[in-house]
Amino acid sequence: MFEEEKVKPYLLEDELIPVPPKVVAEVDTKADLTRYGGLEEYVHEKTQDLLNAGVEKVIWMFTRTKKIMIAEKSSKWIVQNWNEDFEIMEGIKLNISEILER
Repeated sequence: MFEEEKVKPYLLEDELIPVPPKVVAEVDTKADLTRYGGLEEYVHEKTQDLLNAGVEKVIWMFTRTKKIMIAEKSSKWIVQNWNEDFEIMEGIKLNISEILER
């Protein structure tokens, strides 16, 4: 999720946007983990790389364990159940369990 004002000048260009997103949401994946010790190491490294690149918040949704991990550069990383509300951006909350029940 990008801030519109920051990306607007780049939207008509056929190139990568040079502005980091404000929030990145990831769903567990079948990534090639051969160079990692496992999914946990991959997730932690990718999350830290995104935060180092200027992303303010990274949200991971893990389908097998039904957990959400929320990471922000200046805060403790949080892991919670996906039936609990969490804030995507200021004033915008989400509950994965409620969405899946619809």
